[in-house]
Amino acid sequence: MKNIIYIFFVSILLSSCSTQENDTVLSTGLTWSYSSDKFTITTPSNWVDLTWDESVLPKIDSAEIVLAKSSPDVISGYSNNIVILNHTLSEEKSSVDYSLLNSLQATKNYKEYNQISSNITSFDDGEQSYINTFEVKYNSQTPKYKLIQMWRVCEKTDAFYLTIGINMNITDTTRYENILKTFKCKS
Repeated sequence: MKNIIYIFFVSILLSSCSTQENDTVLSTGLTWSYSSDKFTITTPSNWVDLTWDESVLPKIDSAEIVLAKSSPDVISGYSNNIVILNHTLSEEKSSVDYSLLNSLQATKNYKEYNQISSNITSFDDGEQSYINTFEVKYNSQTPKYKLIQMWRVCEKTDAFYLTIGINMNITDTTRYENILKTFKCKS
């Protein structure tokens, strides 16, 4: 799926937008709730919103970037970030079915792909989806990154593709998974 490639490029672009060294806000628990007409999600309060920054984000034909935020902290040249894509499905799917479809496609789009985990879990509101954590390298010129992904379908065809990109040296991904789990559909 083209979306996976775009998310990787967006993660790389977002990684170059910062200047310090570690996600202090994640450890202190300071959060900010983002609300659109379609969804809400809670993210670290110091992450910079780049959703409308056309100089950083690419134009995607098959989906819309509805949220892109980057940590102001940089570790080894990489800034942790979140990207949420939205598109309309041609047929009704559950969040679990949508996540399975995207999970299978992910392995085909990278030069290197190392799956760390893939588990069915629930968003905070009880909707189930898979959550996948994996290491990827897009091509021989790019460094390896760790991605955490979840997928959500709202109103039966309104699909959201949620990705958090983090530095390779982060081993406990729980706090980043918990950010994704705060995603809630608005009716």
